[in-house]
Amino acid sequence: MEPHQEQMHNIYHVAFLLRQKLVRDVVPAILEYAELYSSTTSTELFNPSLEISQREAPKTLIECEIAKVKTRVLRPVRKITFKITSHDQGFVSDPDSGSWTWFTARKTTPKKDLLPGGMLELGDRNEAECHYHRGICSNAAASSRWETHEITWRADSLHPAEAEWVSSFVVGERFAVYAWADCPAWVNFVGGIRVTVHYVAVI
Repeated sequence: MEPHQEQMHNIYHVAFLLRQKLVRDVVPAILEYAELYSSTTSTELFNPSLEISQREAPKTLIECEIAKVKTRVLRPVRKITFKITSHDQGFVSDPDSGSWTWFTARKTTPKKDLLPGGMLELGDRNEAECHYHRGICSNAAASSRWETHEITWRADSLHPAEAEWVSSFVVGERFAVYAWADCPAWVNFVGGIRVTVHYVAVI
């Protein structure tokens, strides 16, 4: 997957104009500060929607690869945005139990899944099986209304584990997003997912 050509053309044009007025070496820092990133997007729409119970979990929803970008930076990813449309079964026996349907991301590149800091906790559920996963979000408990969750992880996050996970990727590495459900009667309904990876434009 290649970043959109129009994106790259616009970034190059801005960089060209800045170089007419500024010292060349400061241009990449300005592009970074302004978040003039190139990006790639992966989308999966499910019609009919997926229904993931405890038996089917974890269910792979999408797998993304870090694109070949034109940059001098070894680890070019600056942020990753997850947009997930989902809901649970719409009822619960214990309103205080929280949600038992959720989503995680995991590196799928061999031997590079686990980083210091472990998973981003969403609770102690399935701890051993979740060990290599980072939690993205949970569904609202006992709601049958479709909700779109939009979460962004950043390489400059104040949360060290998040920042390290995002900034660790090199070109060609891959990660996947998974849907989970635990406990009897809990079902994770998923209508679609969109993942956008943003890359630094050092040119």
